[in-house]
Amino acid sequence: MVKKQRKFLLKMGICLGVVSVVLYQHIEEQNQITALKIALPSAVKELRLLKEKATRLRYEIEQFESPEHLLILANKNEYSHLKYPLAKEVIAMNESSPVLEEDLTAPSRRFSLPITIASHAPMQE
Repeated sequence: MVKKQRKFLLKMGICLGVVSVVLYQHIEEQNQITALKIALPSAVKELRLLKEKATRLRYEIEQFESPEHLLILANKNEYSHLKYPLAKEVIAMNESSPVLEEDLTAPSRRFSLPITIASHAPMQE
């Protein structure tokens, strides 16, 4: 009879231990979810502020790059040395792709990309 009681108590102890571990893990998971729920509003607020800042910066860039503003800058003294290049000052060159050893035997595999170089300094004749 005592052996049966010991076996029963041992089984109950093991069951209680397993249930305690599972319950502890569940409570820990709920604590983590609660911590994330608490942190979520501040993260949403920060995200909204970053989106507003990005929109504002995009607007400022568009305003700075607008043709009207660039023409105003072109008329200022600090930018007076800059000018549009004339057509004779623009040099177009072709850039070949890197040559590999196997490409040496097949010249048809090479291709060229045009590169335009514009010097803002007047050409010397």
